[in-house]
Amino acid sequence: MNHSQLRATVAAAALGLAAACGGSSNTAPPPTGGISGTGFAVGIITGFGSIIVNGQHYGVSSATITSDGMNVAENTLKIGDYVIITADIMNDGSREARKVDLEEAVEGLVFSTSPEPGDTRVGSLNVMGQDVTVSANTSLDNFASLDLLTAGTDCVEVYGLPNPITSSVDASRIEKKSDCSEIEVKGVIGSTDSDAQTFVLGGLTVDYSTAQLVNFGSDQPTAGLFVEAEADLQDIDIANSSMLASSVELKTQGIHHDVGDDDEAEVEGYISGCPAGNCSSFMLSGVQVQLDQGVEFMPMEFTQADIIDGTKIEVEGYFSGGILIAEQMEFRSNDEVRIEAAIDEVAGNTIYLLGDSGSSAGIMVNISDNTRMEMMQMDNLTTGDYVMVSGTEMPQGSDTVAATRIEQEDSESTVLLQGIVDAAIASAGGFELTILGKTVSISSTATSCEGPEDESLDCATMVASIVEGQTIAKASGTWDAVNMILDTANDEVSIED
Repeated sequence: MNHSQLRATVAAAALGLAAACGGSSNTAPPPTGGISGTGFAVGIITGFGSIIVNGQHYGVSSATITSDGMNVAENTLKIGDYVIITADIMNDGSREARKVDLEEAVEGLVFSTSPEPGDTRVGSLNVMGQDVTVSANTSLDNFASLDLLTAGTDCVEVYGLPNPITSSVDASRIEKKSDCSEIEVKGVIGSTDSDAQTFVLGGLTVDYSTAQLVNFGSDQPTAGLFVEAEADLQDIDIANSSMLASSVELKTQGIHHDVGDDDEAEVEGYISGCPAGNCSSFMLSGVQVQLDQGVEFMPMEFTQADIIDGTKIEVEGYFSGGILIAEQMEFRSNDEVRIEAAIDEVAGNTIYLLGDSGSSAGIMVNISDNTRMEMMQMDNLTTGDYVMVSGTEMPQGSDTVAATRIEQEDSESTVLLQGIVDAAIASAGGFELTILGKTVSISSTATSCEGPEDESLDCATMVASIVEGQTIAKASGTWDAVNMILDTANDEVSIED
């Protein structure tokens, strides 16, 4: 399936999901009856008013909330946190969480930073030897961009979806820590050296020769086990990407509690255990999944043949014999749309950006229960607010965006537009791209142009590499009330991976 097909089909699924969720992400349905069963969820918090995970509301007023095994207050939870939820399913379909486990992927010293040139809010980090992908969907706490982190000095706490195929973390939230007193790294052991008493987590070598081993019994760390290793700051060796662990704990990956037959679950993550594709059984966020005979694929153009390692999905189903039987499987793509601009109009659960002469003829952005609203509620958005939006165009060619994340930012004189290039043509003195129905006018003599690996290109070469309907481009310039203009040395356009 090519990029444009993926774009259209994922967008169609997002549209159906947004309609099913019924709009605002700020209102939780109240429970009105008794308990009908038990449910579990594994995923990212996208909203409050209860908490929202995988588009489902979970009441937390009576829940036990834990972080690193310690009870914490409800206000500890933040947008972008990765959580594992055990809940009671009420007779009216609402869900009341019994337990919410807050799970960070890694906490510790920043080994290196790799912000994108000219767009330092996104890029990648290496934290304690773990590769961390930072996208427009990543919430940054206590710092605004990656270039503000100092490698070898600053410590961060990273939440997100682990990708076992790339041994990286798809970061949903990163918090800069005030100190480095806590060093914790989680992951599946890749290789071991029993003589040296070391093992590898991602790109980090862990020396456990003097560590307290927890939950191992008489066994030793071996490849394939999911563990959490802790260390003191002075025992970190950045040059050799290693640490001397003070403790290593054998952990349960994914859902921590015993599950019973017919318990329901919604699990988000990256497929593993299916390297050749077309599997009927695989692993997802530590949970074994098996396809139900009548499994529903979303978008419906997808089939079992599209199941392969590294694919991001959400599975809904029920447990049988400890295995999650998938009744519905939603395939998810990386968001190709990013917009940074002032709001022209707010209408219900829709906002409009980059309108012609400030009218609502701009890009329509739809907000649903799956939209992460950073530090705000939908009711707080007003005309003139400068926001960053990421999401997916749906359906293809509609110039309409299903938002996955919205963050209010300080007003800027420039705007940013990223999306699939629908047209690329030469014009007087430069080139014109059409993205989400908006014309991006590029002066080839003044604008900085880049390829997908951040390499500097002349604009003609860059434009020639564009495949209409497939290539993603990102442009930063000024908005003249009709078009986006790139005609100064500070303006940039690049081809995205």
